[in-house]
Amino acid sequence: MTRPVAVSADANYVSVAEHAFALMLAGCRNLIVADQAVRAGNWALRETLGGRDIQGSQVLVVGFGRIGQAFAARVAAFGGEVTVFDPYLSTTLALPAGLKLAKCLETAVGEADIVSLHLPHSPQTANMVDATLLARFRTGAILVNTGRGGIVDEQALPAALDSGRLALYATDVLASEPPVADDLLVQRSDVIITPHSAAMTEQGAIRMATGSAQNALDFLDGTLSDRMVAFAPS
Repeated sequence: MTRPVAVSADANYVSVAEHAFALMLAGCRNLIVADQAVRAGNWALRETLGGRDIQGSQVLVVGFGRIGQAFAARVAAFGGEVTVFDPYLSTTLALPAGLKLAKCLETAVGEADIVSLHLPHSPQTANMVDATLLARFRTGAILVNTGRGGIVDEQALPAALDSGRLALYATDVLASEPPVADDLLVQRSDVIITPHSAAMTEQGAIRMATGSAQNALDFLDGTLSDRMVAFAPS
């Protein structure tokens, strides 16, 4: 008998979007460096720490599925200027009010203060953010990644950070997890790494459990939504 494989499609997208937003805020306000400085007795860092507001910042959202949409809504609520790039979106799609649609990723990254990645890993997205694309970023940009580690060429990041092209890389995902002790990124103060934990909230776990149970019930009574089916083996 053929049985579909169902997913709890709505369980974690808010959790991941909020985590991406938290990474962005931590980067914009240098929260990790500030915390470490205070613990080391360096209160005077406040004079030179700096930071940037979300309000008025140009934020590029790459990938406009459930997570990208939820992230964009939060940025817009904070007064950020949101541009969306997704090659699978129709250029005639009506976006939420205030959002703009970019047609060219290479151009869009050069106009963004913050770039946030919300993409799956695939042959089309593998190492999509490479040295060539990073060279087109606006100087001092922040890159946030809650998609997949393999989307970013991590070998190209140190040069982009050292040159100031990137001010900071904030990620929940790495190409190899967990990282080795001498990983290129782990020792850097201009990199924030969380342990692939964006989806792991208390509420998200409840939604996963209840969503899975509901999928089973819906399958048994023949009402399982196609949107919840990842694939159906033949």
